[in-house]
Amino acid sequence: MLKPYAKTSYLLHYSSSCPCLTNQGQCRLPATLQAAQQLSRSAVFFLDDSIALKMQTQDLIADVDLPSEQLLLDLSLGNFVFRDRERDIFTSLKNTPHPNLVRELEVGEPYVAFFERLSLLTTVWEDADMPRRRRWAMELVSAFAHLENMGLAPRIRVEDLGTDPTGRLKLVGFGSSPRKPSAHKIAQYEADANKRGNHPGESWQKDMETAYQRLACCLNYILSGIDPDQEARAVFRSPNCKSFREKVRRGAYPIAPAASILQDVLQEAWMLKAATKPFSEIVKKTRLAFENAEVEQEEDLATRLPENHYRSL
Repeated sequence: MLKPYAKTSYLLHYSSSCPCLTNQGQCRLPATLQAAQQLSRSAVFFLDDSIALKMQTQDLIADVDLPSEQLLLDLSLGNFVFRDRERDIFTSLKNTPHPNLVRELEVGEPYVAFFERLSLLTTVWEDADMPRRRRWAMELVSAFAHLENMGLAPRIRVEDLGTDPTGRLKLVGFGSSPRKPSAHKIAQYEADANKRGNHPGESWQKDMETAYQRLACCLNYILSGIDPDQEARAVFRSPNCKSFREKVRRGAYPIAPAASILQDVLQEAWMLKAATKPFSEIVKKTRLAFENAEVEQEEDLATRLPENHYRSL
């Protein structure tokens, strides 16, 4: 029987993510996803080497008399709210595509989604040379900037990174990322005499802090092969957990020599000092940092997968 398992970012904040479409294997019920106060569960099936199928699942709840069971029902129904939110994002991507975001295959089916299947970055990282890894870093920050322009605070982990057959980095797991509050939502909150919770603007700031930390962890792995989340998981629930977090937040987390070229970017993100800047600034910083370093160029890569490739799938 397939069972969900929790995927949590233990470094500084809880992370929300969509199912990773890049994992190897025939099928599995992937991560229990946390965002806002709801969980989203999906089943991902690998149909062949090129296509992954994703469908929303819902837990069977026999009785809702107890408060705990009512909560489970609310969470289960919330899965479909997240499905609709993800659908909105991929609908928008049809008009504003980005080469480093996973491609959804259009089949006209409203209740399931088909995606291009990627190779996990962790399975191809070792065979890549440093120029290619630097290219991946550039592609990562470019994708983050694009998602921010779409009004998302991306929460991506190493497990959400993959490559297509040309070697191009692509992201999955961004569909349920927090949305930037609209002016209307902010106005409603400020006009409400019985305000509850944080100001939407403050919540968005926290979401962006988390997004920057996610970016920093992924960049650190791409350049050095070291995922800070793995160390964080090792000390989670241990007496060393608090000291580890404090070390990260004061900028004392040891950055591997291969990633030191982006040391300022990483430390500012982990110290919660970068969230007021747009990701476009990180794109500029990364380009400047790599200016005198060897970086794989577009012409060195195989041609992008053509449109007829996706249509043939």
